[in-house]
Amino acid sequence: MNRPSLLLFMLLLFSSQAQAQTGTCAGGLAEAFLDVNNVNARILNNGGLFWRGSPHVYEVPKYGGANAIFAAGIWIGGTMDGSLRAAASRYGPWEFWPGPLDEAGNPPADCSLYDRVYSVYQRDINEYNETGEATRDLLEWPWDLGAPVIDGDGNPENYNLEGGDRPAIRGHQTVWWVMNDQGNIHEATDSPPIGLEVQVTAYAAASNDVHVNNATLYTYKFIYKGEKPLENTYLGFFQDVDLGNFDDDYVGSDTTFGLGYAYNADNFDEGGEGYGEAPPAVGVKFLSGALVDTDGLDNDKDGNVDEANERLGMTTFTFYNGGGSASGDPVTGSDYYNYMQGQWKDGRPFTVGGTGRDFSTIPTAFAYPGDPVTGTGWSELNPDPFEMTLGPIDPADRRSVTSSGPFTLQPGQSQEITLAVLWARGSDNLDSITQLRAAAEDVQAIFDAGFEITLPDFAPLSTIQLEAPANNIENQPIDPYFSWQASALPGPFELQYDTTPSFKNARAHERIVASNLRILDLSPDSTYYWRVRQVNAGERGPWSATWRFSTNDREIGFLRPKIDGFMTTRNAAGPIDPPDMGAFAIEESGFPILEGNLTPSGSYPDPLQPTPGVQQSTTNATWGIHTGGSMRRLYDNDRGQSFVVRTLRSGTDVLGDNDFEWRFTQRCLDQINGVIEAGDCLAWRAFNDDAQIEVPFELWNIGSTPTQTDSYRMVPIICEKVCGAGTTTGVFDIGQDHAISDGDDDPYTDWVYWYNPQDTSPGETGYNTFFFDNGEVADEILARTVLVQLDGGSAPPYNVALPEAGTVFRLVTEPYPPAVLAAPGSESTQPAQEIDLFWHAISNSIRLQVDTSPQFANPIVDSTVTGISFKTTTLDFNQTYYWRAQSHVRGQPISDWSEVWSFNITQNPAENAKLLDCILETGYPNPFSTQTLIRYAIPKPGPVRLEVFDALGRRVRVLVDAQQTAGWHEALFTRRDLAAGVYFYRLQAGEFTATQSIIVQR
Repeated sequence: MNRPSLLLFMLLLFSSQAQAQTGTCAGGLAEAFLDVNNVNARILNNGGLFWRGSPHVYEVPKYGGANAIFAAGIWIGGTMDGSLRAAASRYGPWEFWPGPLDEAGNPPADCSLYDRVYSVYQRDINEYNETGEATRDLLEWPWDLGAPVIDGDGNPENYNLEGGDRPAIRGHQTVWWVMNDQGNIHEATDSPPIGLEVQVTAYAAASNDVHVNNATLYTYKFIYKGEKPLENTYLGFFQDVDLGNFDDDYVGSDTTFGLGYAYNADNFDEGGEGYGEAPPAVGVKFLSGALVDTDGLDNDKDGNVDEANERLGMTTFTFYNGGGSASGDPVTGSDYYNYMQGQWKDGRPFTVGGTGRDFSTIPTAFAYPGDPVTGTGWSELNPDPFEMTLGPIDPADRRSVTSSGPFTLQPGQSQEITLAVLWARGSDNLDSITQLRAAAEDVQAIFDAGFEITLPDFAPLSTIQLEAPANNIENQPIDPYFSWQASALPGPFELQYDTTPSFKNARAHERIVASNLRILDLSPDSTYYWRVRQVNAGERGPWSATWRFSTNDREIGFLRPKIDGFMTTRNAAGPIDPPDMGAFAIEESGFPILEGNLTPSGSYPDPLQPTPGVQQSTTNATWGIHTGGSMRRLYDNDRGQSFVVRTLRSGTDVLGDNDFEWRFTQRCLDQINGVIEAGDCLAWRAFNDDAQIEVPFELWNIGSTPTQTDSYRMVPIICEKVCGAGTTTGVFDIGQDHAISDGDDDPYTDWVYWYNPQDTSPGETGYNTFFFDNGEVADEILARTVLVQLDGGSAPPYNVALPEAGTVFRLVTEPYPPAVLAAPGSESTQPAQEIDLFWHAISNSIRLQVDTSPQFANPIVDSTVTGISFKTTTLDFNQTYYWRAQSHVRGQPISDWSEVWSFNITQNPAENAKLLDCILETGYPNPFSTQTLIRYAIPKPGPVRLEVFDALGRRVRVLVDAQQTAGWHEALFTRRDLAAGVYFYRLQAGEFTATQSIIVQR
């Protein structure tokens, strides 16, 4: 080898060795909530925001119940030597992983060590300054990874809280994390990694400025550790804006304010998650974009070329709809990159008019930049800006991308951008756009001035009274509800619980917006201590008293079905005794799994084998029951594709404690094989009017035990190959592979949905009425069920020998446990005549009984109630009361009665007079839209103050501030300019304080 060739070889070898390696990291699971102001936002460390599986959380106003955005995420793409590199997060698979990159651009060997999202409030710093008590995130602030720090001890080489160092938080809450795009392969964009470390600071401020109070800000610092320049780089912020109701939204852009936004198509946002009348608008604005290249161009279009610190703002705004068309969901890296450049997926530019495609030949980088408020220009309300002859476009579920670029990232270079998510509500849906523009201008100015926000005045923090589980109570479930009352304004709260009264290893739950919380991670047969305090943006209130309780070994499983397993109980030779676990049960696949097949460690072997010596059938065909379109697992996983989620879509209470049997009878098999005429075994074909199809089985609801005489036959409805399994229309058949095993040889059948007939009397009456007398169906019980043939072949013709006559597959449910009473403790003494009763139950619907006799012969309360608590009517003094609860579904019991507990009310009216000193009544009407009347009574003359606060604890009205005489008084609360939502009013009269809630309607 000559010298030049050797040199070239060595250079290539060194270069290849120096290139960063793609890691094998698992996706990040850490999260936090940015919730210090009027927004409650779920923060994730995988490149996406607000959604990674249920729930999606970008709730504005906080506590209001309506979310403005379903999901969001950062996109980035550019070219390296003319080849596309991209990283994007949408709904998964995610393309950012926890942790930094090393100097060579390599990810951590184990990214899970960095799977953390750090959150620090201003109140955390205030509390540490006053008491020396530090939260975990304050104590472990990751300054060494790049989190911003205020150096208080003159030593920038370490982080020393005691020496005066503090996190450099912005606003009143800062959330920080670090991630990279090198941690694993890019499945969404199918692109090589770029080589980016991304440090993210999300922050917000509580403020009297409504625009700041409804905004969240995000600073992304991109540190490029690739080996070559990344050219023509674009940054995009993706938003799937579900503005309350997801299906009635429009999108638009405003180049004057650099704003991409969404708004409601009309002035009423429907549905349970809708905003109602005068719906808001939500938008994204680049407050500080990327630094532009020194290229002799006026990149930001301000008339100056290459000025110092020239930054890009919004340079494109695009939208797309769901589906696979050229204007649908991105699939490849070029799809993502084209949307960021202002192009459709196929590379064609957006054009003015219509839906941005095929209406005109005028290219545009901004979709719908017209003004819906004035009706001028191109918008979804005015799709024809030239002739103005077209009506509005149909609203839908819109997705959009607000982007900035192009620019070049040089190796070792950093780029930092800050964007704001803004929300505003005006007098109607279009005025909300006007208010959103004002928010964009206001927040930009405050950001440019340093984002220094003064904490607003808050109402005094509450004294907390614990309610349930009762103090010193035994036998609570391992997934209980904790309940408490606040003396002043509710929420947010911090709950701590631990197995020691010192709370040395306490688990803490902050951001609780209601006065109860369900905890899912308690240990069985253990003693716990718990306490609660209230917090706001600047401080924490005093802890409540500490209460203790002990757990049993049961989980209530609130509204969760209990599938105990699947089994084969018969084959052609007769009953299988004991029943077989069945054909297959790979990775908790759903059918068949029995609890008895668990290994001692509680794991599932892969694959599980049938019980030795027991055969599912007398033939060589091996079948099982699963769900079409599912993953493998029996219970929930992150993507919501488990057997339970896919099958019980009508609600998790539909199973009750019934078992179900798929029966392969001779009459059904003879019918499908043409031996007898059709008529005995039919299914209704979905998507085909008045069509029926022959099926080889029956499904029976057999009640809680197989020997009961109340079994009835259910109605099957078929979804054929349109759902993705069978190959032939009009025939129940088999096709495609199921993900039950790693191979591609497990074909499965058309989908079957099982419904109760209207008549559920024993036998086949309801079934026959449906098929032969134009009957109706009732509730859907099981959805999307399929038969899967294990190792049946990878291509037609399959081994289609159906399960033989006599085969019975059984789905077995576990009986629901009875309700567990929580408070007041049994045999306790109560000081009031109206008592709050608390319980834990499998169902949200409870039959509750209260009586003066433990036999409940003449109960004074015998009602079906919902929730986890009930306030009694006025009870008698010097009396013992007994109570119990029973879970119900649709008016029918699904469990036994709970234990019977008692409590005593022993005080007489004279002893109880102190409690009647002052009275604060609920306003009438409540809810109200214009005004409500509030009545209250004071026992003696003195100063009285009646104030109204919003959900954040900010004072919005002072209704009374005066000396008043003893007796009853009234105050009129008029809405005026208050937004719809929950408000709280507090009465102070001497030492007496009481608070009530009131709802202002839309």
